[in-house]
Amino acid sequence: MKKIPEINSNLINRDTLIKEYKKAKNKRSNWENLWEDCIKYSSPERYGSFYNSFQEANKNNVDIYDSTAICGVENLVSTIASSLTPSYEKWFNLSLGNITVEDETTKANIEKDIEKIEKTISENISLSNFATEIQQCYFDLVTLGTSCLFFEENQIGKKSAFRFKSVPLNQLTIDEDSEGNVNKIYRETSITVENLQLRFPEFFEENGLSNLATKFKEERVKLIEAVVPNMKEIGQQGFVYTAFIEDEKNILTPKKSAKEDNILVLKEGVLQSSPFICFRWLKTSSEVYGRSPVMKVLPDIKTANKVVELTLQNATIAISGVWQAEDDGVINFNNIDLSPGSIIPKAIGSQGLSPLQTGANFNVSQLVLSDLRNNINKAFYTDVLGKPEESKQMTATEVSARTMELYQTLTAVFSRLQTELLTPLIERAVSILKRRGEIANLIIDGNIISLKYSSPIMNVNNDREIANIQRFISSLSILGEGQLSNIIDTQKLINHLAEITSIPKGLLKTA
Repeated sequence: MKKIPEINSNLINRDTLIKEYKKAKNKRSNWENLWEDCIKYSSPERYGSFYNSFQEANKNNVDIYDSTAICGVENLVSTIASSLTPSYEKWFNLSLGNITVEDETTKANIEKDIEKIEKTISENISLSNFATEIQQCYFDLVTLGTSCLFFEENQIGKKSAFRFKSVPLNQLTIDEDSEGNVNKIYRETSITVENLQLRFPEFFEENGLSNLATKFKEERVKLIEAVVPNMKEIGQQGFVYTAFIEDEKNILTPKKSAKEDNILVLKEGVLQSSPFICFRWLKTSSEVYGRSPVMKVLPDIKTANKVVELTLQNATIAISGVWQAEDDGVINFNNIDLSPGSIIPKAIGSQGLSPLQTGANFNVSQLVLSDLRNNINKAFYTDVLGKPEESKQMTATEVSARTMELYQTLTAVFSRLQTELLTPLIERAVSILKRRGEIANLIIDGNIISLKYSSPIMNVNNDREIANIQRFISSLSILGEGQLSNIIDTQKLINHLAEITSIPKGLLKTA
């Protein structure tokens, strides 16, 4: 068998990569117990898949008696999906940046290219599985505080050039740079040798491992995919992708000494943009992983679940009762039937069966439970969004007011999501479409192309600006209509309003 090649030192040092991966994984271990509790109590249906084994999950699973947190998670996830990346409308806009173009023909051509880029990206996202996979990512975000979307190029000939996959947090290990940006991502999965050969056929052919792969095809190995910054030269752009396995059972390698590891590098290469888009809810400066709304009220969620459990037990006692009887050696407890209408004989002079009075107080438990549920609902912003069971039809004013309140409450969260999710998502889409030759080679940098977001929650600031313009014009109306036209450039005002309200420029007449 040929010697297994080492990783190309021109891209990244092998020992450094393994060392950084293990260091990041040690940091991750501090979070695992917290993640387990969050999944158990707020998304129990996902607990089995989180551990990739329903049998393993059921060993330590808990019974859920209170669904307040479960409903809160679903309500908040739906709100984020419809407010940030709605599937029924375009949630981003591209426009000409701050660059000055004197020639009108050149400017018109650039704007035409920008419009085509915007349309192409939007169509490919709409035709892909983005809506379904980002929904799963939002569940991880709300429940665990950290989420990851795998964004790869689809095969030629498919309806969309994009393909998405939600990466479960139990497979994810991340690290960040000095500025707090997630720049190193490691994905660990358990895979059979047979599937490993299907994914990396060149490695098996070049190293003569096809026979071993057939012999041990059902054996499982640990596959790690790493995407780290390209540090070959200072200022070098892009990322280095490395796929390697830990061959602990020596399936594909001869037995090594105890001093040597069993790391096999399968593939490596340079990427222009990272296919892993990792984003967080909120985080502290000293932590890498995010913190979620579920974490904030996890003690209340656990307590509410226990209170409901004890209340149900107490209700069972109240309904069926606890009874006492004199044990006179004659009464047969096995023959006692407490069903309605039954007759229970008793000895003369004995008390027979009598109910046992308990000290349980339903009113106290309901007061405690009410406070706990209020705290949980506040953590999921149910008081802002409206409770799911509310069936009344809200007016447009009420919808706008609630959207404004939600934006003000979650400004920090949406700002982080814009930086860590939306912008990398569009940049990755542009990178893929450029490589396929489907769009022009223009850069989204704020100078040539400016990127703005037009989702409902991001339009709150636009609504404020429109309201300010309306108040300004209204205050100038006392000068008369003739004076107003001398003060305001009507055409520029129309163009500005069209831009912030995402009205296509083709619908406007040129001045």
